[in-house]
Amino acid sequence: MGVAMGVLLLAGVVLSSPYLYRRAWRGHQQSVEALAKKFGLDSLPVDDRFGALLSGQVDGLELVIEGRSDARQFQTALASGLPREQGVAYVVNGRGQISSRLGLARPTHGSSPEDLLIGDPAFDPEVAVYGHEFMALAVLDPVTRARTSTLIKGLGVVVAGGRVSYFEAVAFVDPKRQAQLVSQLLDLAQRLCLHEDQVPARLLQNLHVEPLPAVRRRLALALFGGFPTHPVTQEAQPQFAVDADPTISFYARACDREQGRNFLKLALTTPTVAVELRAFAAQRLGPKAVTQLLPELSDSLALLVQALDSVRRLGGPELEDQVWPVLSNPHNRARIAAARALGAFGSLRSVPPLHAIRESRIHAAEVRDAARAAIAEIQGRHGHPAEGALSVAQDPAAGALSETPEAGAVSEAPDRSSSV
Repeated sequence: MGVAMGVLLLAGVVLSSPYLYRRAWRGHQQSVEALAKKFGLDSLPVDDRFGALLSGQVDGLELVIEGRSDARQFQTALASGLPREQGVAYVVNGRGQISSRLGLARPTHGSSPEDLLIGDPAFDPEVAVYGHEFMALAVLDPVTRARTSTLIKGLGVVVAGGRVSYFEAVAFVDPKRQAQLVSQLLDLAQRLCLHEDQVPARLLQNLHVEPLPAVRRRLALALFGGFPTHPVTQEAQPQFAVDADPTISFYARACDREQGRNFLKLALTTPTVAVELRAFAAQRLGPKAVTQLLPELSDSLALLVQALDSVRRLGGPELEDQVWPVLSNPHNRARIAAARALGAFGSLRSVPPLHAIRESRIHAAEVRDAARAAIAEIQGRHGHPAEGALSVAQDPAAGALSETPEAGAVSEAPDRSSSV
């Protein structure tokens, strides 16, 4: 106990020494001034301890370095040598040049399902990429991916809100190391700075230099699928239409001004074409063309459901009669997708086939529920059944349903039970 008490007393004498404190403070200030001079920054002491604020423009980027200190924590660490727990926050702000919709960080167990995969098996597990997909693919060329992974995986650098930032609990004790770190952050920020108008050109540039096949396909999909009519895309189309990778060739051929649409229709209805490419064709053709081709998609349940989901989001009442046949498809998933599509944009004319499914006991419960929900959506657009909506017309020749309150033969009651 006596020895321990003696050590504590000796440490107190050292920590309270004005000479040692002033010496450490001068060393800190020299480090701050050296870093400021290296990058041409303005330096401002934050307090009379060991804080500092450096800021200024470096190659068009706004750089902020904020040193924070706590005298008690610093003095506690002084006895063991270098000061610790002195936070230094480096912030490189692109002033809007780095897309605020692009984020990069260490992956976590709670990563969002919206995280983007670049296609690089060495990069994707190490860095969580989220936000603007085309921007991410445009800026993350092979060299940038390697440098990004080093900084984010190794140091915990974060890219978010249009800025690159990093925090560490050390002091300005090594000007050379600090300068190296700032240079790395500036380099990363410069690489991530790209105006959205330049995205197609950068995608094409990366497509020329990318060595990984999976990343090349992602780049081609982004360029030819995301910017099919852009001048950069049209100029590159002939070259990549004959690319050795058949997937890239497919995306490029789909952009042909004269033959692209016919090529897409053929691809959509050809069973031997990969499902993901047929889905791409469906997306490019649009809901009207897809609904006309629905009968030819029955070979692929997944593609049929995906096409109906696309029609549901983008279609209109003029397409409903082409969706009706799918209500008789042998697969429950297809019937449910068709019911949902009709619920989204169907008119009163779609209620009878949906009502038949709703009342039939041969259909699975989930199919009947989808039909009931679709009828409710349609009724919601044409008035509530309690107000007489959706009833049989007086003149059968006029059609199956009308919005008149008379007759009232077919309606879906508010309690979701059928009423007559």
